Amino acid sequence: MTRRKPRSFLILFLHTKIVNAKSVELPPVVPIVPLHDVDTRCWANFDAVIVEFQELMKGGILDKVLDEGIHTYLNYDGFVVLSSIMHDDLLIQNEIFDLFIKTAQRAGFDAVLGWDAPVYMDLPLYHSWVNILKGLELTYKLHDLGKPVIALLKGNTERQISFSFEALMNMGVKNLALHASEYLVQFKVDPYARNVLYWYGNEARRRRIKNLLILGALRPTTFMFIKKAFVGVEKLSIAGLSWYLDAKRFILYAHKCERRFVDKFFDCQCEACSSLEDPIQLLDALKFRAWHNLNYMVKMIADIPVSEGEIYDLILKRGKAIIASDIHAWTPESLMSDFLDFLMEEEPRYIILLGDIFDLVKGGPSLYSLSAFFNTLRKLKAIVVAVKGCSEDDEGVLRAMDSLVLAAVKTPLRYKMEKTGEDLMLRDGFLDFYRFYRFAKDRLLIKLPNGEKLLAEHGHKYLDKYRENTLNILEEQLKSSGVDWLIVGHLHKAFLDEEKHIASPGCWQYPPEHLKGIVGKEDLKKAIIINEKGKMELYE
Repeated sequence: MTRRKPRSFLILFLHTKIVNAKSVELPPVVPIVPLHDVDTRCWANFDAVIVEFQELMKGGILDKVLDEGIHTYLNYDGFVVLSSIMHDDLLIQNEIFDLFIKTAQRAGFDAVLGWDAPVYMDLPLYHSWVNILKGLELTYKLHDLGKPVIALLKGNTERQISFSFEALMNMGVKNLALHASEYLVQFKVDPYARNVLYWYGNEARRRRIKNLLILGALRPTTFMFIKKAFVGVEKLSIAGLSWYLDAKRFILYAHKCERRFVDKFFDCQCEACSSLEDPIQLLDALKFRAWHNLNYMVKMIADIPVSEGEIYDLILKRGKAIIASDIHAWTPESLMSDFLDFLMEEEPRYIILLGDIFDLVKGGPSLYSLSAFFNTLRKLKAIVVAVKGCSEDDEGVLRAMDSLVLAAVKTPLRYKMEKTGEDLMLRDGFLDFYRFYRFAKDRLLIKLPNGEKLLAEHGHKYLDKYRENTLNILEEQLKSSGVDWLIVGHLHKAFLDEEKHIASPGCWQYPPEHLKGIVGKEDLKKAIIINEKGKMELYE
């Protein structure tokens, strides 16, 4: 790939026109097909798609495609482009180039990308020039297929970029593309990467390029930059696989950016999301997240108003929800076992915990009560969200983890390299405990089945204990929060005011010394239950 090309070769192909070069007009969005995911087929509704040759060579797919043809294999009758973008160690092999040509011909691809060549920003200038020339040579040869070839522009300096445009246009190439992934990965932090893309945009405008395929820009932030850098180009076609790769990482597109939703719920009314029976499906199924992302990009690129959606910590849709607080497990006064019995009896679909579930200040960590708690949640298969209370700071979590682990350590003479039942219980409990507090939040924004918004938090940041002005404080908090309901824990008091839309679920702990005379029997073993219509009631 780095051998010097003789001057005669350069003169030959730069001044030899391609005979019968075919042009192709691509739609605004051209998804790359995730070949190894048979469940995700939202791309099948598009007029054109791209298939990566590198992916065809995995898992025996290539043999099937050569035998059946690409359209039959994909069950797709649209326009299919074969991409040459692949790892460098494949690009430099002559047999791979030959196999690429064979595949394009026998499998019935409608077009191919021009041959890729490694021209990275950190590649020595001499080597990048040699690779640009090699890519031009092989792109020229691809036209022998008799299919449309979408040639790849290459270069990382203004001179290289101008040369790439000039060479391809002199050769008579009808279709141009830019593989922008390398630059777009770094454009937010690297000014040089931004400049390279601006150089490409300037050259495209100077040469009055009407159609240009940009690969690697099919996500909101990258598209916004490409749109700016290539302003003036009459028609951009945007291609990529980011819509799918982001969906695998629980990243959804909203508000012209990317948001990670691993611990959030997304209330969206786009074509993809509005068809879901339950918002949890968006988190459970990759195909729905991918569909949302691709649909979002289609609308954004077409400048069609997009349903941006709203972000919640929980959306209640179907089934009963229980709100509980202040169990103070690991203290002598805790009623944890009663609480677990209550959960098993009620079998809620959603469990909302408003803090001080474990007492990490005064409590003595117990592996068995820890396991009982998480095993119960596991049996219920409920959706659980939680906030941290005043007895659950980060230092307390670390102290409890230390206590649980170190208590199980054996002396060196007795230690054996085997796992006992207690060891496995410790491992599982330890992981559950870590996850529980890792995802616990300061407050929860919840959408009720009736469309109302509920703010749930522990409340210790603006409340001490229950006093005469407590309800007034809660009313002010509700007013400033801009939601319909405010429910807090911390008070150890049980009340639900349907007129003022404020509530507290009580507690599952006999009153310690500082709460005696404030907390009574009427506040113990209480919770708030929300039914499928969003109606709340205090569990008696």
